[in-house]
Amino acid sequence: MTTLDAWEHLTPVDKIRDRSKLLARTRINMLSELVRLRQRRGMKQKDIAEILEISQQAVSKLEGYDSNPTLETLERYANAVGAVLEISVQADPEPEMRTPNAPSPSSVGMR
Repeated sequence: MTTLDAWEHLTPVDKIRDRSKLLARTRINMLSELVRLRQRRGMKQKDIAEILEISQQAVSKLEGYDSNPTLETLERYANAVGAVLEISVQADPEPEMRTPNAPSPSSVGMR
């Protein structure tokens, strides 16, 4: 059975919690920027609803800080307000991540 300790990037627990908070803030900031862009364009929630073929209530829920929209929904919303999403993945700088039981970098090619 694998434990969290076997995966260096999942310890300590505080690091996981901090990363989760950062991810949540990033999502909230992205949603906020999309709403600001909608407003700068003079668009109402009703306009977005018509473009996306959903209800105005669904747009309101989507724009809420506690929403959890799919990536596809965010892309469609961004397109409706004339924007694109830039998504990137950034690994923690340390430690070097490897899977349990994988050969260490120093042992690769040494037989």
